[in-house]
Amino acid sequence: MSSNSDSVTLTALSPIPSKPCLLVSFPNAKILFDCAVDFGPMNFYSPCSMIPKIGMDYTDYVPNENLNEGPSAQKRSRLNSEPCSEKKMEVDDVKPNVHKPGSRPSVSIDAIPEVNFIFNSNIDLTVIDAIFISNWESLKGLPFLVENKELSCPIYATEPVISLGSLVIEDLLHFFERTDKNVDDKSWVESDAWDAYVGEDPRKSVPSQWRRLYTVESMRRAISRMTRISPNQPIPVGNGVQVRLYQSGFEIGSCNWLIETEDKKIGFWTATSKQQRYVHEPVFKNFLKLDSLILTNLREIDADPNLMIADMCATAVETLSAGGNVLFPMRPIGLIYDVIESLIGRMDQVAPNKNYPIYIFSPVSKKGLAFTNIAGEWFCEERREKLFTPKPPFKIHEFIEKKRVFMYESIHSSFSTEYRVPCVAFVGHPSLRIGDAVYFMELWGNSPKNAVILSDPDFNFDFTWAPFLSSRIRAFWFPIDMRLSPSEVNSILMTEVETKKLIVPEDYVNSNSGVLKHENIVTFEPSLPLKIMEVDDRIDVNCFSDEIANVVKKGDGTVIQGFMNYVGKDLQLLVIYYVNAQALNDPITQYIEGRLGNRRIFWCPSGYGYLAYCPQPTDWDNYNWCCTWPYMGSWKPSCCPFAIPTGAVVAIIIASIILLAVLIGLSCWCCYCCPLYKQLYEYEDDDIPPGGR
Repeated sequence: MSSNSDSVTLTALSPIPSKPCLLVSFPNAKILFDCAVDFGPMNFYSPCSMIPKIGMDYTDYVPNENLNEGPSAQKRSRLNSEPCSEKKMEVDDVKPNVHKPGSRPSVSIDAIPEVNFIFNSNIDLTVIDAIFISNWESLKGLPFLVENKELSCPIYATEPVISLGSLVIEDLLHFFERTDKNVDDKSWVESDAWDAYVGEDPRKSVPSQWRRLYTVESMRRAISRMTRISPNQPIPVGNGVQVRLYQSGFEIGSCNWLIETEDKKIGFWTATSKQQRYVHEPVFKNFLKLDSLILTNLREIDADPNLMIADMCATAVETLSAGGNVLFPMRPIGLIYDVIESLIGRMDQVAPNKNYPIYIFSPVSKKGLAFTNIAGEWFCEERREKLFTPKPPFKIHEFIEKKRVFMYESIHSSFSTEYRVPCVAFVGHPSLRIGDAVYFMELWGNSPKNAVILSDPDFNFDFTWAPFLSSRIRAFWFPIDMRLSPSEVNSILMTEVETKKLIVPEDYVNSNSGVLKHENIVTFEPSLPLKIMEVDDRIDVNCFSDEIANVVKKGDGTVIQGFMNYVGKDLQLLVIYYVNAQALNDPITQYIEGRLGNRRIFWCPSGYGYLAYCPQPTDWDNYNWCCTWPYMGSWKPSCCPFAIPTGAVVAIIIASIILLAVLIGLSCWCCYCCPLYKQLYEYEDDDIPPGGR
């Protein structure tokens, strides 16, 4: 029996707590959780129209038409009536929002917006045993990671995360592929000046690392690699590690993770919510007693999301009542269903005789809504009960039937003939840099009657709104952040979950000093491995034979072969076969028969460069001999149907051919039936003169 102790380490590969990417390393397993993308760099780019427009008049609506003022017309800014500035982009004009969150560049990059794939690591991807994706946001970086051919491990997520998440990404890619800009060549960047401004902040956004978003084909390749799993389904990883998922309450399909070994339990929570507006309530009962709880992606804005929704609906109805239009830059799946229900409820309460139309523009909105009808296990209890009635879980179906909500794939559809004002438009993208949101800002931006309501907490209002400061449309900021607040975390730790150690990003302690309360809080920093616990790596080998035990004690070089049964931390030696080490030089006599599944196999002897067993799954049943054969200057392990090496078989065949040729040649000297013999002696007869014999 031998004893050894090892540790479990945690490495944050992302410097942004709200965009987690964590590597949890066990002695015999490495697990990667989540793979997010930072869309912050989009703040430094100018808005991109879906269709180029010149000299547009915001007071008129002309669908599918470009307005020109003649061949000599100057190109005008999309946001005001003054000619576009020809000022050259300098590095001082574009600074990251790290040290000065209230500042923003005076000009923007006129190119296709890029994003930051926050995977700050040079780790060998071949050592990762599994990847687990928690929610839609954490899925967006996966296509970047799958581009690396070294990644071969399984990737797990829930059905809604894969299906709805891929639709959200498809919607995003749809906007990027229809922009009217050129690719950013980074010619405006001066690295030294940029680094001097940013300093040593590990969260700095480096332009040289910004990337264009991947293509639809790359996204589909990544999705095809994923495996769908369900709540409480055990997923074995490596040797002795098991992972399960449980509902987190954040979005449809989002989950938290429970990592278990034989005697340790680690919880990983990300983007968890207790708001229970329409999503399944978070499951905490399986996290009752933990050795460690890793906590990321908490609420970053101190605002009650329910109050935000109520206020934004009230503001929208007031704008509509005054004859204005309301623009909601929002994702087309998920929270939008709940917001529309609240908005129409507010309309019916304040203006029951009015029928303000609500338009949703997205190429995936209908697909997403159809999928939600079959994702009942991820809804709150109230909506789950509706699944047993003829009514759909969301009222938006009813609103569509009553012609109160209209869905369009784009603004270039039948919308041009059905459009009427005042109205509400739900469009993408929340950044206001791409998508139909840019078009509606051009359409409605010159009237103070209209309003745009921003609600995505991932996009800072000051940075998002900066290019539109000259616009006359009114802008409102109602951030809807459903994630757990620090006070909610404290309440859960006191009443529902017990953990010996609370592990959080360093930012949460620095910015919320004294808010998170636990007797043992441990912080981690980006890219620095943190040892979170010790694990006992002891292995006990139990031998059930006194004869073998005595042989081992002799220490005379005897080699023991057999089968091991792994039970907990014990290796039980079940079948024993031992020989003197010198006997291993005869591989034919050292085969051990076994079974793999329902198939008869033979375990190959060690020390010869063979495979582990023969026949392999792709071999015929008679290929039960371990062998090697020459291949490109080396010997390749294989399985053979003969009990001798393949090289020997080849040599015998070649030698046989040569021997047969030699025998045939020699026989022609003395065999009368051989054509060569006849021809030879016929020539000799021709040379003898008549009567010469």
